Amino acid sequence: MARHDPAIYPGRYATCVFDHAKALCGARPDLDNCQPLHCRNAALTQANRQALRGEVTELETYLDRIPALPPYLSAVLRQRANAITAFLDTNTAPR
Repeated sequence: MARHDPAIYPGRYATCVFDHAKALCGARPDLDNCQPLHCRNAALTQANRQALRGEVTELETYLDRIPALPPYLSAVLRQRANAITAFLDTNTAPR
């Protein structure tokens, strides 16, 4: 057979539909270092979307803490929350 279907690897934040030609992790899936916000192999299930939304909620909780977090840490967490939100907005079909 000339066709090689991708393997599917479910994860917490994304489901990897592994195609080595598009993978950021190389020739084999590396779920420990997965970058679902950037990898074209990432697919989202409803559970993945919920996990990502949960992370945004957790990040926002840290950002709303008093006393405030150090500026650099606050900026990194805000950037991560914004990146996840943009990823979900782009990859979620309207209802």
